[in-house]
Amino acid sequence: MQFWRFLPLLAVLATSAHAQSPTKPTASEQKVIDFYGDRQPLILRLWPEGSKRNQSRNGKAETAELTNQLRLTNTESPSLLVYPPSADVENTGAAMIFCPGGAYSILAMSNPKEFTEWMNPLGVTVATLKYHVPRSKDDPDHLDPLADAQRAMRLLRAHAGKLKLDPDKIGIVGSSAGGHLAMNLCVNHDQPAYDKIDEHDTISSRPAFGMLYYPAYLTASKPLLEAGKSWHPNRITAENTPPLFVTINGDDGFRTGSLRALMEWQKAKLP
Repeated sequence: MQFWRFLPLLAVLATSAHAQSPTKPTASEQKVIDFYGDRQPLILRLWPEGSKRNQSRNGKAETAELTNQLRLTNTESPSLLVYPPSADVENTGAAMIFCPGGAYSILAMSNPKEFTEWMNPLGVTVATLKYHVPRSKDDPDHLDPLADAQRAMRLLRAHAGKLKLDPDKIGIVGSSAGGHLAMNLCVNHDQPAYDKIDEHDTISSRPAFGMLYYPAYLTASKPLLEAGKSWHPNRITAENTPPLFVTINGDDGFRTGSLRALMEWQKAKLP
């Protein structure tokens, strides 16, 4: 992927009717920010005000509850919580969008918090994706979360200049169900999960790379080739799919799916 492919960003930033700007956190987002620590992130709303995509999928109000970790559910107003490196750290221009796990029922915030604490001192920006949960029975192929991920990648690239990011160095990361979402974006970035709404949607949503931590749901009782827009082994190509990294444990109940994915990547000669 070459930088020239993102030249439309200049027009987007200059003319978009839906210009994204820093915004105040919701009550649940403030709990996430407090859970992360004292730093204030840049909050980017994914969808325009008034969009039906800002509504929770079950009609319930968004909540964030602290048990053994912070758990957020009933997503309203999907967003990116963007944490750049501190001012005393050299910014590498790289960034990662982190998709929290939680079985597509809740968003478990411990992993993205730890990942941000790991990556920021290395000069890497981390943006936690607040995507739609819980899963909807009307969305068996997780198109709502995929739409959030596609839109998030485009918006973060649209803000690359402001955040001192290289658009060619923005990847997707996820753990458990978030790993499945990250994989879904890596494979289906060119399969529109929503209708274009503004100039931001002219920007590529192809991640520069994917990092999957104990990803879930990469196997199923029936071949995934038969299932809507779930990740498709036959769509994995070295040309279309970004380089991927995966880590699993031997006692992980989802390891079979991860190993299957690894074999598909090897067949496709994917880095």
